Amino acid sequence: MANLVSFKSYLDEKLKDPDFAAEFDKGMIGLRFAASLAILREKRGLTQAQLAEFVGAKQPMIARYEKGQIPSVPMLQKLTHALSAVFTMKPDGSVIFEPAESEPERLAA
Repeated sequence: MANLVSFKSYLDEKLKDPDFAAEFDKGMIGLRFAASLAILREKRGLTQAQLAEFVGAKQPMIARYEKGQIPSVPMLQKLTHALSAVFTMKPDGSVIFEPAESEPERLAA
């Protein structure tokens, strides 16, 4: 039987390579953003198409954001307003959406 290695052990070993670690960190930035946007959109009871309408975009663009593409600053502002959210951008470039204290006040389409 082949030696089985846990994913964590494998990843820990791979992360010792600086090039791999840098690419992994870039991927995680997009993944964290995508997950926070999708979770908040769903929490607000919106489809991708509805959110797109609120921010003046098309549904495929929202899908790209939910796959990890980071939007422009003006689009981040629109998304933040439409979702009644707060977004935090960290020095590593990661962007996280969180619910704001107040109820959603969505943009007019």
